[in-house]
Amino acid sequence: MNTMSLKIGSEVFRNNSRYRVIGVVDLEHVSVRSATTGVVERAHISEISRTPNNEEVPVDIIPTRELLDIPDKEWVDAHNKALLFSGVLQLELDERRLRLQGVAKELGMSESTAYRQLQKFKQAKGDPLSLLRQKRNDGLRFNSATESLIQQAINGYLSDQQKSITNIYRDLKLLIYNKRKENTEGGIVEDIKTPHINTIRYRITSLTASEVASKRRGKKGKEEHRPIIAKFPEPQKPLEIVQIDHTPLDLIIVDDENRLAIGRPTITLAIDVYSRMVTGFYISLEKPNTLLTGCCLTHSILDKKAWLVDHGIEGEWPVYGVMDTIHTDNGKEFHGRSLLRACERYKINMTKRPSGTPRYGGHIERLFKTFNDGGIHALPGTTKSNVAQRGEYQAEKKALLTLREFETWYTEFIVNVYHQEIHSEIGMSPIEKYRKGILGDGQTLGRGLPTKITDSMRLKIDFLPYEERSVQKYGVKLFGIDYFHDVLRKWIKQPDKYRQGSKKFIVRYEVPPI
Repeated sequence: MNTMSLKIGSEVFRNNSRYRVIGVVDLEHVSVRSATTGVVERAHISEISRTPNNEEVPVDIIPTRELLDIPDKEWVDAHNKALLFSGVLQLELDERRLRLQGVAKELGMSESTAYRQLQKFKQAKGDPLSLLRQKRNDGLRFNSATESLIQQAINGYLSDQQKSITNIYRDLKLLIYNKRKENTEGGIVEDIKTPHINTIRYRITSLTASEVASKRRGKKGKEEHRPIIAKFPEPQKPLEIVQIDHTPLDLIIVDDENRLAIGRPTITLAIDVYSRMVTGFYISLEKPNTLLTGCCLTHSILDKKAWLVDHGIEGEWPVYGVMDTIHTDNGKEFHGRSLLRACERYKINMTKRPSGTPRYGGHIERLFKTFNDGGIHALPGTTKSNVAQRGEYQAEKKALLTLREFETWYTEFIVNVYHQEIHSEIGMSPIEKYRKGILGDGQTLGRGLPTKITDSMRLKIDFLPYEERSVQKYGVKLFGIDYFHDVLRKWIKQPDKYRQGSKKFIVRYEVPPI
């Protein structure tokens, strides 16, 4: 994962020149000192990067492993190792070796191997994917008989007897011994393998904490993981909790060429609960889906200067960086495998509000109403909130704005109206609250400038939805359309080496099906 720290002392590049961050000017600018001339300059976050800019060297945006190609067991294993290694790195240097010896023993590896993996993890800035095991081609698989016995052992763990993993592994070996003896006496030839105890650990750690607690400790365990039905907890810093949701807009838009009405767009909107700042949005003619969610999140995470310039808007929109938690409703578009994997990749916790508790989404719902009442209902082509309010007004005939034009209007309203006005619940404007939370106010410390994602293309790809397709002589067929490029030639009718010989590949797309 390509990120860039903006903390004081961090090394950065401006074009191909090396600088060091020496101070924070405001939400979007830092002071940097040239490593060659010593001159201090003021730089916008969009002008600096983690590595030099060399246009002659192409940037490889495709990683060695596609997120969705990683088996669940390997994914869990890497994150478990990351947790242990993070604990080692938090210790003082003289304490690390002793702790590393314990980690090596716990992971069943030599101290030298653990040290090498620790260094790899450190160089990758804490990215769990750096700890993935290299793909082996020994073809080892458990047959159905072995899998059945493994599941029996795990069911034994998920009982009110609360057996330890060591005990259930001992039970599993006994089950396998008896099964082999039974097969031998019955003349049945069936290869039943004994898995390693770590295999059982991996299977158990992939279970949810609530599932384990409720089955091992009954009602008491279940209650410990039940959400508290109360007022939504107020976060203590910016980007701690971001709420995201979709809604149809109260507006009819027109096409770019003939200016004819083409329908009501859907907006996907994200809000920082601490400051009430809009972190990002995405407007489309599609119904709510994973694509809209991913596009909104990437817009939220990336800095907005290029966006403002592209739309010709003067003003500041200084929100960028990876949020700690995303809070959503129960829509399936928020909980697909692709989106969840991307959130885990960028260490974003995703939670959903309990069913039947609309008050948990009150911040985003209020924002929708604010934008409708504060501006959209005054635009030509508005549908108002309902038929009674619209009366005899013919929205389709009055519509004037294209999708692009409305996108520009919406950005202008966010940046120069909503962010600047006093918010009744926080007692100040969202931009003032956000600035206080990031930079501090002389009485309380701020969070500090967020870490910037430098590889914007990789970020966008990770959050895109996907389909599985094989590569044929005509290319790849997706939603009834054939796509071909010379880069696909060597993959025609070839298996995907990362997916156990599957002839289907992960195909990401940014244009939804029609």
